[in-house]
Amino acid sequence: SVALSVLIAGLVAAALVLWLAHRQPWLGLTLEPGPSDGVTVRAVHPRGSAAGRIAPGTELLALRAGTAPGDTALALSSEDLIEEPDALPGPDIMREFLRRQAAIHALLQSGPVVATARPPDRGAAVEVTLVPQPSRPLSDLPGAFWLQIGVGLVGMVLGGWVMALRPGDRAVRCFGLAGAGLMTSAYAAALYSTRELALGAVLFPLASKVNFLGTLLFGIGMVNLFLIYPARIA
Repeated sequence: SVALSVLIAGLVAAALVLWLAHRQPWLGLTLEPGPSDGVTVRAVHPRGSAAGRIAPGTELLALRAGTAPGDTALALSSEDLIEEPDALPGPDIMREFLRRQAAIHALLQSGPVVATARPPDRGAAVEVTLVPQPSRPLSDLPGAFWLQIGVGLVGMVLGGWVMALRPGDRAVRCFGLAGAGLMTSAYAAALYSTRELALGAVLFPLASKVNFLGTLLFGIGMVNLFLIYPARIA
């Protein structure tokens, strides 16, 4: 049936997003914007490579490859943690953000990294060597990730269910399109908005474009739905 096919499609898409989130390098840090446009460690996962080496409240200042000289370190900014890059004011800033994301992600994939960190007591900065794990455990994904997956799946399933009940209704088809757009947008946003620190040069731009496409489909579906239901306007 249509409803079952839509449910299966939604679950397969969710599994793909989970796999992509799982396959990201992982330090075991929960990060948040800090003072002076910096990056602060809010929590440390006990199974991450930073456990016992970095304390909550530490400010991360920079990262560099473990074998690289100190002057190659990439300074971190609170902008690196922005959840929705579409909010950035201009395409040039967006491109620079994605370039930095790609550079940070490449560092994390390259092996051991040296983090320049300022302890919670705001003493002198120290260097800590961390070995990123090749994958992120699903248990580390925050509630916001699962909420967006759930919202997307529910939207898709509701659209399919209504289409199964009234397959020839134009308003129902618009509702189904809106549900598909909601799922597409929410799944893509779940992937990049809940990243630990960075996504790769290919994945982040792709997820951002998929999110934009899903938002567009949702808008088209809902606008057309309101134009013809419950009373035809246009």
